Amino acid sequence: MKTVTKQLAICIGIILLWLPGGVCFAKVAKSALVIGNSSYKSARLLNPVNDAKDMAYTLKKLGFKVTLKTNANQRTMERAIRDFGKELRKGGVGLFYFAGHGIQVKGSNYLIPIGAVLESEGDAKYEAVDAGLVLAKMEDAGNGFNIVILDACRNNPFSRSFRSAETGLAKMDAPSGSILAYATAPGSIAADGTGRNGLYTAKLLKHMVTLNLKIEEVFKRVRIDVASASGNKQTPWESSSLMGDFYFNSGRSISVVKRQPSDDQPTIKTTQPERPSKQPGSMQFKSRDLRYAKSLYERGKKAEAKRIVSGQLQQDDEMVLAEAMYAQILWDFADNDREVLEKLKAYYPDSRWIASAEQVVAERESLGMKFVYIKPGSFMMGSPSSEQGREYDERQHRVTLTQGFKMQTTEVTQGQWREVMGSNPSHFKNCGDNCPVENVSWDDVQAFIRKLNSKEGPGRYRLPTEAEWEYAARAGSTTAFANGDITELLKCGYDTNLDAMGWYCGNSNEKTHPVAQKKPNAWGLYDMHGNVQELCQDWYEKTYPSGSVTDPEGPLLGRARVYRGGSWLKSTSGTRSAFRGYNWPKESNYTQGFRLVLDSGQ
Repeated sequence: MKTVTKQLAICIGIILLWLPGGVCFAKVAKSALVIGNSSYKSARLLNPVNDAKDMAYTLKKLGFKVTLKTNANQRTMERAIRDFGKELRKGGVGLFYFAGHGIQVKGSNYLIPIGAVLESEGDAKYEAVDAGLVLAKMEDAGNGFNIVILDACRNNPFSRSFRSAETGLAKMDAPSGSILAYATAPGSIAADGTGRNGLYTAKLLKHMVTLNLKIEEVFKRVRIDVASASGNKQTPWESSSLMGDFYFNSGRSISVVKRQPSDDQPTIKTTQPERPSKQPGSMQFKSRDLRYAKSLYERGKKAEAKRIVSGQLQQDDEMVLAEAMYAQILWDFADNDREVLEKLKAYYPDSRWIASAEQVVAERESLGMKFVYIKPGSFMMGSPSSEQGREYDERQHRVTLTQGFKMQTTEVTQGQWREVMGSNPSHFKNCGDNCPVENVSWDDVQAFIRKLNSKEGPGRYRLPTEAEWEYAARAGSTTAFANGDITELLKCGYDTNLDAMGWYCGNSNEKTHPVAQKKPNAWGLYDMHGNVQELCQDWYEKTYPSGSVTDPEGPLLGRARVYRGGSWLKSTSGTRSAFRGYNWPKESNYTQGFRLVLDSGQ
């Protein structure tokens, strides 16, 4: 008989049968039958027994009366299902969970017991267990509502003996008042997994214990996590016709699990959230590791603190995960604060950290400051002797920056300055809130930074070093401007390259302009050439080092502070990436402004 090689699998299915308008409360009787089969003779699986044990453990803590069977043969499985049906006649919630091999044959789905011998598709009805038997027993019991979870998305070990080329689980529509979910789309296959648990069950165990989370939201979070972890190769799928609400963990009459160091089970919490603090950063972390990370951060050891937070984000403990997500936001370790906040609110809606996280994000967004991460790297600082407009203090030398940093995409605006300081010192006030603040001294800028840091945490914001500024301005380029060399040497002549990226004396009409009107450089930074000259942290020194340097911060002492980038008043040569200028710390003028670095320890 000719055979066609194929892969068949039954994917995760979850069916919830409801009484009209049914709502699940913790005091309702709950019964569960959990089966996990791993020790198949021809195709042993790594996860199912672990999956079943962990599911049984979790369900017990969620108030279910659990019967657990592992590596069960056909007779054991069928007997257990029938006994389970009898138990359901007493009423309450019923839950069936199976992890192991599964196949579909001619539109029917079968769970494979240990010891099954399938030489052809026709053997399935005699050697395997029809998944319909579970549904039939539940319907016969008339107990109220039921949940069926089938984690059987493994490759079919008997495919060479079968003629059809069907793969995955046959599509089933959710009956009225039920929900049906798959570990992956119908007709697709999910991997067994390489860790303790299969991918889908691991995420299900994580989210089903979340306090006061509807079952639809559980599936949504599982789908997001599975798709992300698999690189979108496995995307769970649901069909629902629910007519009521169901919560795995409603927080009523459920015991609290205290995680032990060797315990692989998820932590279940039913306590009410604490009242949030009014001051972001003032609440104490319960995690000892995060308390240590906080002490490191406050001492300026931000890279070490970030490594600890990253490690905490890999934990299974819900409390630790929520705290770590808040730490990401508070210390700006995340690429997108708003995205992390939305995940915190969606995954842990009762977390005490949400209010403080919202306050931090709201304050940043109210200022409208945007930052882009600049990766560590090396570059040639200064200018080559052949560069037009070159000055004597631009000796070229190699600089290596070992730490990444976040640089503000625009110069600080008049509106942002007023929001923090309550006034606007700018000469060009009529330009508007979106124009760069100017007429500020280096000392003025330090006062602005101190006030901003007092709101969000010590040492968060600062001026860039001169090396950081030029590295970011060049954005990988080696030319006079980030987009090419000088094309016009006349003092205020029209320069094609500079006109595309900045405001200078050839196009500014002797005034500043709103930020981000010209093209950004390759790293997303606007107005690095012209508009206002930008103050740096360093003291000015006219002689650069003759050799290579790492993470330079300029001289320890000096009389004047560095500014870079030129302004609306400067010519082409005075707005080059390598151009350097200086001013006394207390001196201000209407060409001078700044942009910030957000020091997140990345």
